[in-house]
Amino acid sequence: AASEMADYYGLPFFGTASCSDAKTVDPQAMAEVTMELFSTSLSKANIVHDIGVMDHCNSVSPAMAVLANEIINQMKNYCKGVEVNEETLALDVIQDVGFGGHYLQHTHTFSNFKEIWYPELFGRKMENPDESEIMTNVINKIDAILENHEVPELDSEVLAELAKWEEKYNVLV
Repeated sequence: AASEMADYYGLPFFGTASCSDAKTVDPQAMAEVTMELFSTSLSKANIVHDIGVMDHCNSVSPAMAVLANEIINQMKNYCKGVEVNEETLALDVIQDVGFGGHYLQHTHTFSNFKEIWYPELFGRKMENPDESEIMTNVINKIDAILENHEVPELDSEVLAELAKWEEKYNVLV
């Protein structure tokens, strides 16, 4: 309701998402984080914080931040909805294929099947190796971020504005 009011008045809204009172990345943490992300995704919050915050705000978990990012990407896909138009309904394709046919070799299927969201970390294997690989995937993702992340440069206009604020602050001190 608060995010709706802020949206109505054209104000930004600072919503929470992805924090948990759990002490470790465990089923409680995942349930709390998923529910918060789902609620925030459906609200009109446009500034979101607490990604990866755990244990009553006493710690930040890189693993939870990476897992939350996977859930955020999933929620983005969920919240975009389903576009309904002539292309997506594909009534002409249904007519072409006919009763009992299949769509796998139809050019429409080939052109559109890639629009499905696939997770980066969550497993989709047909075989069960008797243990989840999710934490291995999370650790590998964290290692890759630490090894390869480059901080993007701020836009020159933003840097100029920050320089003005810095100059103003230095005069006051």
